[in-house]
Amino acid sequence: MAIDLTLVPLPDVIETLDYETILNEMVADFKERWAKVRETKPELPAYNVEMLETDPVKIVIEAFAYRELLWRARANQVARAVMLATTTGTDLDNFAADFGVTRRIIRYDDDGNPVYESDEEFRQRRNLAPDGYAAAGPEDAYRFFAWSADGSIKQVEAIKGENNRCDIILLGREGDGTVSQDVITKVYDALSAKTRRPLTDNVYVRSATIVSQIIRVKVTAQTGPDVSTTVAKAKASIQTYASSRSAIGTVLRADGIIAAAHNGNALESVVVIEPATNVDPGKYGTVYVPEVIVEVA
Repeated sequence: MAIDLTLVPLPDVIETLDYETILNEMVADFKERWAKVRETKPELPAYNVEMLETDPVKIVIEAFAYRELLWRARANQVARAVMLATTTGTDLDNFAADFGVTRRIIRYDDDGNPVYESDEEFRQRRNLAPDGYAAAGPEDAYRFFAWSADGSIKQVEAIKGENNRCDIILLGREGDGTVSQDVITKVYDALSAKTRRPLTDNVYVRSATIVSQIIRVKVTAQTGPDVSTTVAKAKASIQTYASSRSAIGTVLRADGIIAAAHNGNALESVVVIEPATNVDPGKYGTVYVPEVIVEVA
């Protein structure tokens, strides 16, 4: 079963970088070495001018300290590049190639150039790839093959029930998330190979049930900031929250709307008018928010 990569802590190999620490260590190292040289050549002056910005030795040490900082940062980048939780870009492409997984084309731009899936989506599919080798038809294996079948698919959930029934729920990335029949058929065909579905499994592929719900809130702005700017920021925050809740089986919560509106905004109060309560789309559905309306009290 695929793990949640967001819960994996950064390993100790990723070093916390601090220029001043490196600089102080190099100054201390130089002073120690200089003191040893003076033991054999006492006529040399003591070094005690490291606080002077014009000191040539200090300038050279600062240059070397900065270069060491860059090298340590590069080492961090190399380490991140070989870990699934942190690798990005073409490093992620090469990491996923070990399992025969390539980045999906999700659409073509106006000039006909392919637009590929994000690192985050690609990372999640690569994380599911090992489950694709399982012969018993686990849920994550179905998710992997269904998700990989077409670039228009934003999310897949596999729900196993009684009598060997397995429902594959698809959420599209365009519009309200409804998936076309052509894509549903394509996914069904992808899951029908003998190497992917046990003979005893009854697989049903369907689009997620879309629950359309506008969000309407009434806000009271604090004295001081420009009200129109505050309202615009609150609306953007709510839209971001609504997008994050556009996922299969995910509840749109009234308290989440309030928290999003308050996030970084100078608001005295937020009252949610619509929805009147939490919106639960059920395990086969998703909430789609076509509009966010922010009114000023």
